Amino acid sequence: MIAELRLHGTDDLALVGREDRLVEGLLLLALGDGGQLAALRLGGLFDRVLLGDGLPRLAAVERGLGLVDREGDRPSRSDVPDDAMLREAEEWASKNDGKQVEAVLSQLPVKFPKGDNVAEAMWRLGWRAWSDKKYDDAITSLNKAITLDQQNKKPNVLVQAVAGNALGQAYAEAGKYTESDAAYDAAAKADPKNAAMYYTNETIMMDRAAQVDMTVKAADKAIAANPKDALAYYLKGKALINKATVDPKTNKITAPPGCVEAYQMYLKLDPTGPFSGDAKAVLQSLGEKVESSVRNRR
Repeated sequence: MIAELRLHGTDDLALVGREDRLVEGLLLLALGDGGQLAALRLGGLFDRVLLGDGLPRLAAVERGLGLVDREGDRPSRSDVPDDAMLREAEEWASKNDGKQVEAVLSQLPVKFPKGDNVAEAMWRLGWRAWSDKKYDDAITSLNKAITLDQQNKKPNVLVQAVAGNALGQAYAEAGKYTESDAAYDAAAKADPKNAAMYYTNETIMMDRAAQVDMTVKAADKAIAANPKDALAYYLKGKALINKATVDPKTNKITAPPGCVEAYQMYLKLDPTGPFSGDAKAVLQSLGEKVESSVRNRR
């Protein structure tokens, strides 16, 4: 299946299907309560989208990892000593025992400091900590995952990119925006083909944190990587409108440079998109003409 991980909107996480990027091995799990988990296979690791929270969802992801192994998507690693500990962690996850999962994953690098799965164990600990809103713990584990992979004889740049993307989000949640920006830059450098995705994720995180200048900066990077990224244009316009000025005599609103153009470009790329109504309303309030009819997207 062809897909892209994307934080969609300002409050939720979502999986956005795309027809221009192939991400190896998509595993989608629909849960009984209407929530969804998606795990993407990236170079032996998985990134995921989490709607809602709670151990059942985390367990579903890790059960999914085991299912993929059994179905033959990942080559057997029975000859790797520390692989058994990952399987044990997945078994505890299937029982919704988060404490045991964390205990096993934490012990893996102690027992097998040079094991093939040490970076993966740290990555899993990192996203578990992030899901529990333990951002400092997430930052520590994700940084370790990246460092350990860089020290491997055969580093996996996708491991570094996935962990870097999660690290950027954890830093942003912790209010460390400069560090977040650097983490997203590192993810994009490690995996340049998906740079637009990482930078759009950064744009969304900065938007959620009401970091106007950082949002614009991230949006510009996303647009440079993919000039057809509609969401990046919308979030850029949404950030810039905060810098609009009002003439006290005429009450005329004047938008800063680039704001109108960003909204217009969003509507050009995604005329019936989820934020089209908001974009049109802003343009109308600025006295800008909004076309009454637009082409349907292909």
